[in-house]
Amino acid sequence: MAFGSLVFLFLFLPVVVGCNWVMQERYRPAFITLASIVFFAFFSFSGVAVLIAIAIANFIFARLIVVAQSRNRLLLSRWVLAGGLLFDMALLAYFKWSGFIDPYINAIMHRDKGSPVAPFLMLVGMSFIVFSAVTYLVDVWRGDSKPGRLFDLIHYLFFFPKIVSGPIVRFQDFVRTRPRSENVIWGAQRVVLGLAKKVLIADNLGAVVNGTF
Repeated sequence: MAFGSLVFLFLFLPVVVGCNWVMQERYRPAFITLASIVFFAFFSFSGVAVLIAIAIANFIFARLIVVAQSRNRLLLSRWVLAGGLLFDMALLAYFKWSGFIDPYINAIMHRDKGSPVAPFLMLVGMSFIVFSAVTYLVDVWRGDSKPGRLFDLIHYLFFFPKIVSGPIVRFQDFVRTRPRSENVIWGAQRVVLGLAKKVLIADNLGAVVNGTF
């Protein structure tokens, strides 16, 4: 479900914005999180489980960092941070380079071809998810942010408006932000203008550029 698709523009986005507008504020984070999961499921239903697993793993790393620091075991907290960062970057590396790695895995597993995790690799926004998770872990280790709840982290990582092209927002800034009604019109204007630039200009120019190069 691309941002410029008819399903997104005339079904998904109007339903999400409309429901969010009439809903009580305390229910909005849960609703947006559910909408974000539906957004991901359009690309890979099975991949949603992988994304939730990423959130759970980073949440555990963050909690372990806080526990180690509370016991004044700073060296251990650094090792836990390093382990979390290694986990995230290894996951991203495999996602990006699976085409080069899979032949070796297939040889070990005595497979002729294909990817052993192919159903999970069609995940939109993987880079932004991983880098957001890295930002989360580093901020928790520095003491700039508390780990929060697991739901807060899932809401932060899955938030669909920024997942395809960012920006990467810091966790503490994201969970503290509460949209104000006076910004709704300004935000709607930005969305409409951005979609117009993408659908009318960028997508059409992209077709010409791709055909050329």
